[in-house]
Amino acid sequence: MLCISKYFFKIREKMINLLTRLVFFNLVPIWYREKDYLRLDNDSLKIYPKNSLGEETLKVLNLYGFKLFPSYPSHDLKHILLGYGFDLKGEISMQFFEWGNGNKSFSVLFILIGAFVLAPDLIPSAILAFNKGRKTLPLNQLDLKEYLSHPLIKLRQKIHYEI
Repeated sequence: MLCISKYFFKIREKMINLLTRLVFFNLVPIWYREKDYLRLDNDSLKIYPKNSLGEETLKVLNLYGFKLFPSYPSHDLKHILLGYGFDLKGEISMQFFEWGNGNKSFSVLFILIGAFVLAPDLIPSAILAFNKGRKTLPLNQLDLKEYLSHPLIKLRQKIHYEI
């Protein structure tokens, strides 16, 4: 039985990663156009001071071998700001946080519904993230690009967020 569940989780992760690549990486550039961010890429993050949002973002992206998502980089910046990983649990938790924080977009709702269907085992941690979102100042009022040089710890304090 343990062997079956182990394979189920691996297959689920691969299936969701494939869906993410096919659907979101193709649709997000159409849905969201962050024109101010178009010049923001991994190389441009090299100038930011140690322990800043910019430097920490670059460090994590390099660790995973990722590049900043070109048409929606604030998504990657939020992962770093909130401390959610780039795995399935981190993505679901971040989207539940977003819903709790007031982001009622279709893409967030889509992930929430998908989480209940495909990853019910992750719902308890997602609910914790939702509650954190309710307690945190609304992120949609921040232009994260303006905070790239700010120390990550101080930025989290500013928005009343604790990891």
